[in-house]
Amino acid sequence: ANLTVTEADSITDAGVLSITSTADIDTSLANGNIDLNNNTHSIGSLIVDAGTGNVDIDETDALTLQVDNAGDVTVDSVGALTLNAGSMSNLTVTEAASIVDTGALTVTGTTDLDTSLAGGDIDLDTATHSLATLTVNAGAGSVDVDETDAIALGNITAANFTVSAGGAVSDTGTLTVSGTTDIDTAANNSDIILNTNTHSLNTLIVEAGTGDVDIDETDALTLQVDSAGDVAVDSVGALTLNAGSMANLTVTDAASVTDAGALTVTGTTDLDTSTANGNIDLGNNTHSLNIFTVAAGTGTVLVDETDALDLDDIMASALTITAGGAVSDSGTLTVSGTTDIDTSAGNADITLNTNTHSLATLVVDAG
Repeated sequence: ANLTVTEADSITDAGVLSITSTADIDTSLANGNIDLNNNTHSIGSLIVDAGTGNVDIDETDALTLQVDNAGDVTVDSVGALTLNAGSMSNLTVTEAASIVDTGALTVTGTTDLDTSLAGGDIDLDTATHSLATLTVNAGAGSVDVDETDAIALGNITAANFTVSAGGAVSDTGTLTVSGTTDIDTAANNSDIILNTNTHSLNTLIVEAGTGDVDIDETDALTLQVDSAGDVAVDSVGALTLNAGSMANLTVTDAASVTDAGALTVTGTTDLDTSTANGNIDLGNNTHSLNIFTVAAGTGTVLVDETDALDLDDIMASALTITAGGAVSDSGTLTVSGTTDIDTSAGNADITLNTNTHSLATLVVDAG
């Protein structure tokens, strides 16, 4: 029912282990390896302490694993894997049906988790972990991770991906998430920087407090910024902006930009769809944008502003602005078609005399 091994130099398997309860194996005195990968075993609960030695286990069904200390840990062909608190250099799990945690994991190197064969969920949010680098292939499964400090994301494949981190979140690989990616670093106002590689995220929700956000996206993206400092989005297809709050917003190379909620940007909103000549439609909600800069090429621009708006450099085929406050210029407006500015709701001034503009047709209603 139980197996206990202490003070061994190393452990290898020459047959199949069937242990219905707990196997407790200790090679820490010699920092010896524990290699149970020549056969596939059935062990209910496995506790290992290998010091700096490596651990390799091939398991046929469900397993509860506790790694008191180890170097590299590899678990293959398991059913549902439960990870108790543990400490190791690297953790690799392949072909698991699902993965859950019951205690805090400390992995100084890479945590590489694969449940793609079963499309199983990976839930590491019961405890707060220190994982350094996380790589995941969950297939159609969802992934939830609670990290105590900074975390680097390697290749991530999942249906949904949620990360709460006490430090910065960065990328060393590519994120492919078909549903929603939700990243929260607001606890310590840490940055979310996902610009080393180009990702496919579908919907991204970020909360960084005053931390900055930088994302490089390969195709269409719905973005919700609950809180952030500077936000930069590059190389997206069609960009949909949900309600959000940030210091500055910069979008480059988008195919188009539309709004699905009210934006609050205390600094500058800089939107560029000129490569695709895409339209920028921020007229579905009323925003607070402060300074507005646009390069839409031959695309059109529509903005609904709750108060005053400062127009920096604007390039578009048509520009329509409705503002609750004054409209002024700090840059040059180049609009080949019609520019329509309406401040009549607040009887506010329209003053475009700081620079010399090229407007073709100008329609104003200032009340």
